[in-house]
Amino acid sequence: MNMAIPRLIRAGWMLWAAIMAGDSRAAAAEQTVQMSPFEVSANSVEFQGWERFSSPNFIIYTDAKPREAEQVLRQMEMLHVMAQRYFRREAIRRSPMIFVLPTARSDWRKIESKSGVQWRVAISDPAHTLADLIVAHYDWQENLMLVFHELGRAELRWLNLPEPLWFQRGVMAFFGAAAFDREKVSLGHISVTAQNVVHQGWLPWDALFRVTFQSPEYVKSDLIGRLNGHSMIFVQHLLTHPEPEWAERLLEWLAITEAGTMITEAEFIRIFGKGWKEWEKMLDGYLRTGRYRISSLSFPKDALGIVTTRVAPPVREMRELFILVQILNQVHAPESKQALAGILARGLRAESLRELLVEACLARGHADLALVELRRIIAAGTTSADVYALAAALEFKAHVPDISLRSRLESADAHAWSAKALELEPRHREANRVAAWVGALAPVVDSSNVESIKHAYRRMAGEASTGEVVAALAVAMQRSGDDMTARLLAQKLVESPYSAREVRAIGSALLAELKAP
Repeated sequence: MNMAIPRLIRAGWMLWAAIMAGDSRAAAAEQTVQMSPFEVSANSVEFQGWERFSSPNFIIYTDAKPREAEQVLRQMEMLHVMAQRYFRREAIRRSPMIFVLPTARSDWRKIESKSGVQWRVAISDPAHTLADLIVAHYDWQENLMLVFHELGRAELRWLNLPEPLWFQRGVMAFFGAAAFDREKVSLGHISVTAQNVVHQGWLPWDALFRVTFQSPEYVKSDLIGRLNGHSMIFVQHLLTHPEPEWAERLLEWLAITEAGTMITEAEFIRIFGKGWKEWEKMLDGYLRTGRYRISSLSFPKDALGIVTTRVAPPVREMRELFILVQILNQVHAPESKQALAGILARGLRAESLRELLVEACLARGHADLALVELRRIIAAGTTSADVYALAAALEFKAHVPDISLRSRLESADAHAWSAKALELEPRHREANRVAAWVGALAPVVDSSNVESIKHAYRRMAGEASTGEVVAALAVAMQRSGDDMTARLLAQKLVESPYSAREVRAIGSALLAELKAP
């Protein structure tokens, strides 16, 4: 093992600590810290021709022609509108989604050819806790399907929708098949992903709805193909159905699979009217006939009302972007650890990338350092509900690692940050969850705490799963002395098909507590 690397890492942390403490002499003494291989690679090129194109919901870094970049930006905004129409939901306010789209002539390719930098094939999504970041490979100009594919995944968070893997993959394929004709966008086309079902057959339905990234179905390439194809055709059929009620049935089943406790064919039949084998037969016919319902929407030039900007980012911003992308794409590499230490030690120069630095800290398991960076963003006057919600969640987790009836929370920051997030975006899912538990686990619970949790429930009703908010309300009721209401709520949590296991556990523990003498 190269013993120089640990010494360099320690030196980086010492410099970062000195800067945080304001000790300029100690900082100057440690500036002999060597750069990581990622930093050396980034500093070897000038990132010529790169520009940053921005719209209200998207940011593109690219060295493609301006007209091409602006067209992609506009098409993304068109799809964002279409997603809201399909799910009949208004998107919440979020930080813009970031796309890095290098061309074949890109400086990034030069870095790849003359260094040991590794790239994932086609496209990667290394960050999506706070900032959605998508990094494309050089062939993205040949087919934008993969770019729109990743946009579909981000739309789930914009729309406060759950993300079980089957639904995520189905929605991604659905948006990946979007077709554009000048100012018109069409959705509902069958993706090539569906051909996996034609050639390989259907997955067992119970396995489909329970699959995660750790499941056997997500290890072998042929099973991944079947999973993606099965998910795509099922979601596509329901989203394009001429009767709107089928989209509502999809959302109801989605809530059940998010909970993960009542995924049975009986429940499926209750919602969709037919068993799994009957659905296979129906969808086989659907694939054969090619009778799909295509929805199109035209966007005259000024219909979107978006303002786009185009700037040439400083070279230092492009270098830091490259380094952060490598840390996130190669999170377990020793070079990533060294590169993150270096950025924290020297200080991030491009403030616009600080949310990605938060992602890099989280990816390497440094929630405490992520919180330090979030405090910086908050101190700078951010208006991002996501930043406040994540800061509140990390602060809450630091004080309450596991929620129980005996948990207590004393954190003014968790309370203030969740409240600020809800001021900026009342429907923010994570902010409402944290705010509910902040109220339920306060040192003293009174009627004002209970009322604040009820407000959280009303904000989330119809927007996202309310199980945790109801659990928090039940705990608050018990702590405020209303045992009867607490018992009723706990019983509903235990019996509801929409309750996740951890929510049912809280309900069961509360029932046991209320029965105790």
